[in-house]
Amino acid sequence: MKNPFFSIIEKTGSKKLGKILNKMGIIDSHSLEKALDYKLETPNKDIKDILLEKGLATKEQIHVALDEQRKESRLGQLLIFSKIINKEQLEEALNEQNVANLKLGEILVKKGFCTNFQIENALKFQKKDNRLGTVLLRGGYITEEQLDIAVSEQDKKGTLLGETLINLSFITDKQLSQALLKQSTYL
Repeated sequence: MKNPFFSIIEKTGSKKLGKILNKMGIIDSHSLEKALDYKLETPNKDIKDILLEKGLATKEQIHVALDEQRKESRLGQLLIFSKIINKEQLEEALNEQNVANLKLGEILVKKGFCTNFQIENALKFQKKDNRLGTVLLRGGYITEEQLDIAVSEQDKKGTLLGETLINLSFITDKQLSQALLKQSTYL
């Protein structure tokens, strides 16, 4: 069973890394199109690796964009899970976000789908989220795709998440130890 907090990007396709970098003014539309075309030619290569290889973005810029991507995708799913908004409202807000240069929460409030107070509480909850998968995502150790795969595998085999991520070669023992240490400081 997929974790709903990590599947909105996959379902909507609207919060791709390149689009976020474009909105941030780091990469122009033409360069993004070229990078995406190259991605089609080399499907095994991750878009962030292509952007780095082509000199279109730095590691730091990609890290900031990935954080934004994760924050917004989890925010939407958290609001749906809390029954504050529904999927249609989230999709409508995400579609508007593709045109407007606003944060997801701002659009949801502007449309009257939720209040500032609800957004603030959801964001506070996100920051307190100390689940191992979230800590690994925040630290840039894994991608959301890798987490989805590991959670699915974990459900099948009944293993611990860290063990599953190591068995899938998504992280090393050392990275798991670092993440567990960070996780303990969030408590």
